[in-house]
Amino acid sequence: MGWTVGWLNHALVAVAYALAYMGLREVGFSHWVPLAGLRLSVLLLAPRRYWPSILIGEAVPNVYLTLPCIDAGGWLFFWSMSVPPIGLVMLVVSWCQRHLKGLAFPNYQLSSLLICILLSSIVLDANGLISASFAKELAGASYPVLSKLAAEYFLGVYTGALSTVPLVLLIAVEGRRGRNTGRSTEILQRSRLVRCSIVAAALVAVEVALFREAHSAGVRFVGQALLFAPVCIFSVRWGWKGGAVMGVVTSLGIVLLMPSLYDEVTMMTQTCMAMLLTTFMVLGAQTSKLRMALQVKDSHLRWARLEQRLSESKYRQSAYELAYVNVELSRVHRQMLTELRNGMSREADNYRNVLATNTLRLNSLANGLAPHLGAGHPNSLSNGPILKLMDDLCIAFTAEIDSQWSWLALEVQTLFYRLACESVGCLLVNTPTDRLGLKTSVHRDGNGWSATLEVRSFGQPVEAPDQEIVMKRLGTGALDLSELRLRAQLYDGDVTFLDKQTIAITLHESVETLA
Repeated sequence: MGWTVGWLNHALVAVAYALAYMGLREVGFSHWVPLAGLRLSVLLLAPRRYWPSILIGEAVPNVYLTLPCIDAGGWLFFWSMSVPPIGLVMLVVSWCQRHLKGLAFPNYQLSSLLICILLSSIVLDANGLISASFAKELAGASYPVLSKLAAEYFLGVYTGALSTVPLVLLIAVEGRRGRNTGRSTEILQRSRLVRCSIVAAALVAVEVALFREAHSAGVRFVGQALLFAPVCIFSVRWGWKGGAVMGVVTSLGIVLLMPSLYDEVTMMTQTCMAMLLTTFMVLGAQTSKLRMALQVKDSHLRWARLEQRLSESKYRQSAYELAYVNVELSRVHRQMLTELRNGMSREADNYRNVLATNTLRLNSLANGLAPHLGAGHPNSLSNGPILKLMDDLCIAFTAEIDSQWSWLALEVQTLFYRLACESVGCLLVNTPTDRLGLKTSVHRDGNGWSATLEVRSFGQPVEAPDQEIVMKRLGTGALDLSELRLRAQLYDGDVTFLDKQTIAITLHESVETLA
């Protein structure tokens, strides 16, 4: 039973391809060959186990349709024409799939696809020239020269493939995606590209119908030139997908407006259209890649900002817990001191000293994790752990906080505080002086704001404090310049050393991103 079904599937594939082959063979001509697009599309979509059936589906009708040409072209021409061109395209597709990435369903890459189209066009062009060279009338004056035939054949094959293959593959990939999600109808209804394509195709049909009534070749050329507009618009708006959709419509419109079969002006128009489609598809593919990269970047940026908020929340919670433990320890120690004060005053003094020392250590640890008012509070810069550390180190500290600092989002103020602590720690360890200043400024425009924080160490050099103490008191990680810049990039900012004693931190944010 399985063997019968398998052979039946092969027979159906051969018959279906043969019918499509015979239908498209009657439509195309030398400088517009949609049959080339059929060959390449079928080979890129069909599994290789069906390739023999496809080869038979083209070979049989090809021999049948070539039999009447024996008298006119001779036996050599007959045998050369009897060779199914899809066999040559199979060799090209097989080679491209082995050496190029992105030619396997459903993960196609446009660059590889264009290379495959170009190589297939060259091979089919060469095959057509070889067959034409065996015709009996080749030496006659009425038969076109090979150079002209080569241009016509290549233009026809390349245009036919370029205007159909990307669209067929796009429909196949989107159809598979819709079947996997079970929303094919909904996707089609909501797709703006589909709706605009239907409207554009209707407008092109009206334009072609109007210009076909004109008997002047010049007027028809104007109609052909107007067809470049929808290709440009769709390619700019939807990238290579828009170019693929409009490529079929406009190519067919150019052919329908052709004054005569081998009109040179039409061939020039087709050549320009092929170049335009190739250019816009390449640019559209690169634009799509860039857009995806930007989306990934935005996604990672949002994730990093979320991680920052979660980390600050954990720091704040840990600081509150430490503060609570500190209060409880102080209460217990006070009770113990009260009981000891009556009989052992010396032991009570020792306990009091131990209590004071541990209380200070807990307060410093809690403030290092998160200031009492929160890292996002403006007063944390001017009256927080930084000020207390400067007082303990006997370093004069000044903070000039811009009155518009409250414009900034809480997450941004928190990041400024963390970067300020890292900058203060860096200056204290590397270029310590007896004076340290902090200054902020905020500028707002129509799209958002720009905020800058400068940390400057100025005055007389002093001995550098212990880095471990600075890290514990400020909750820093001794980050280097590249790591500071990486954190500043969360809000499109930067960290720069204006000189050896000044660090500037700048962050930017738009209103849309804040929303």
